[in-house]
Amino acid sequence: MSCCLKPLLLFLLAGPLAVSQVQPSEDCSKRTVVVNALDAHGVPIENLVGHDFKVSYHGRPVPVVWSQHRKYPGGRIVVLLDTSGSMKGDSEGGSAKWKIAHAAAVEFISSANSQAQVSLMGFASEINTRFDSFGGRQPIEDWLNRPAMREGKEVKGRTALSQTIVEAVRDLGPANPGDAIYVITDGGDNSSKERMSQVEGALRGVRLFTFLINGPAKTEEERSGTNDLYELTLKSGGFLVSISPGVGGYDVGDRTISSIRASTRMLQTQMANFYLLGIEATGNIPKADLKVNVVDVRGNSRKGVTVAYPHKLSPTGCPAHAAPK
Repeated sequence: MSCCLKPLLLFLLAGPLAVSQVQPSEDCSKRTVVVNALDAHGVPIENLVGHDFKVSYHGRPVPVVWSQHRKYPGGRIVVLLDTSGSMKGDSEGGSAKWKIAHAAAVEFISSANSQAQVSLMGFASEINTRFDSFGGRQPIEDWLNRPAMREGKEVKGRTALSQTIVEAVRDLGPANPGDAIYVITDGGDNSSKERMSQVEGALRGVRLFTFLINGPAKTEEERSGTNDLYELTLKSGGFLVSISPGVGGYDVGDRTISSIRASTRMLQTQMANFYLLGIEATGNIPKADLKVNVVDVRGNSRKGVTVAYPHKLSPTGCPAHAAPK
């Protein structure tokens, strides 16, 4: 049985995406939030306006004072490629595991919009390779296409996934709408010192997108690492696609490659196509869980619509008081 990607069933939605655009203020009440709205096929919906969104926290309505649909192909995207030993595996199926990860990285780099500011970090127990966006795509593609990388000869060591995510966010600097981190990993983490709350806090303002190679967890660290990655993706406002082995292990046949290609295009579209909502954030919203729905004329949630939205807003900063131009 061959393995295949599950891009639609494993959407993980919404996380802290408040975007700071003016100086912090104790009495700020206006916040800007990044929201994705997708149809049943995972395609962004582009014709919504402010009254189509219903925002609340603890059951209390939050006014939407403006909305803006944005297509932003020039966003900053950091690709994090897990090159730790667990990615290589210890069997023939394990070898295919790395080939899938490598194919996912090559596909994303080669197909990303030419306007996107794409950088890449390879990591194991620490970041071992860095390419910034200013050097263009060719150096990244040359590195990925080296025989040693294709064959997984440099895939080794422990995994510091959480630590790498925090460092990648730090390298981005102040968050902008459209910022994204795309991690290709099996979800294990046996080397990071950061707590979940630290990583979650670091990701506020940056969406995490995940390509998860989801095999059987052999240790408690691997199980908890995968669960943490699901949770971080959920709370950052990104999306996750997952691939699992079949009865005979991982398969790198045409069907899998085709699924990788389709899922990559889907995630790239979601990174670049979103809404900005200006909300009237009164009270202690930063500590409350937000809820965002797309509603019909009666105010009921529209069926077949998936919404990615922030569960919590950033506790500091005061986003723009008017729709950005």
